[in-house]
Amino acid sequence: MFISIVICTYNRANKINKCLDSVLASLRHANPINAEIVIVNNNSKDNTIDVVSEWSKNSDFPVILVTEEKQGIAFARNRSFSEAQGDLVISLDDDCCLDINHIQNTISQYKNDTEPVLRFGQLELGTIEDWPMTVQTRPIVKRWKKNVDEYEYITMGDVCSANMAIPKEIINQVGIYDSRFGTKEIPGGEDADFGFRVYNAGYLLEYVPDMKALHFHGRRDAESVRKLVKGYAISAGALLAKHNIRHPRVLKALKPNKNLPIEPPHKYSSDPRTIQIRDFRKKNQKLLFWGILMFLRISILRKIKFYKV
Repeated sequence: MFISIVICTYNRANKINKCLDSVLASLRHANPINAEIVIVNNNSKDNTIDVVSEWSKNSDFPVILVTEEKQGIAFARNRSFSEAQGDLVISLDDDCCLDINHIQNTISQYKNDTEPVLRFGQLELGTIEDWPMTVQTRPIVKRWKKNVDEYEYITMGDVCSANMAIPKEIINQVGIYDSRFGTKEIPGGEDADFGFRVYNAGYLLEYVPDMKALHFHGRRDAESVRKLVKGYAISAGALLAKHNIRHPRVLKALKPNKNLPIEPPHKYSSDPRTIQIRDFRKKNQKLLFWGILMFLRISILRKIKFYKV
């Protein structure tokens, strides 16, 4: 099995080495292994390219560094998919670090598969100083598959490309990321949209806790968290606009449930900051409608060639 580790980065010269060091350590731990590291620079304004170029000189594995000039995470991820030559693509955010056993455990998961599977791994906070969000810390395996009653129905929060493994076969069949998402107008939702499409295509999706990574997202103040939550609400509306007709339970999945914790149960759930995050989410629910309008606007403009995506 040939493995491609893909990382999209933007203005992370001060963090990217930590991420890359963890990838190299996990690859070395899994040796012997046939692998490459693909890094997509999405028009960074700092010296990210110089930092990565210098780091690559000491890598035991081939490093492919390219620049994607179209701004937006969907464009960057699509470029990483096109550059990756592996049978299995492992996607990691540039502010995340792999556990030493991640690659070895991931390969073990795929060796026993009888069908292509899209997998998401455990994502812990890298430091308690960061607010308790953008993590996945369930201790048990969770599965989703369309029309299979014993598996759960997939929702927006279940899909996380910050720590994801996907066979190239699924990418070739389902297609690339929708570039209407992950932009200034619709700040996120690109990974959820991709996951929904994989789900609707009938593939198995699985959350695996032993594919571990740490997330150093760096959000340590209420304002930065508020902006992120605002972006999530807009993105949820855009997802609703795209998928609700063919995927009617999306509406139910996106509806907030005040009885549920702000994230899946994890060791930070008692942190008082979660109360404030929950408050941000309640206040921003009306932005679902803005997200719907933005998605429809972009879709119409793109159809009549006034929006270049």
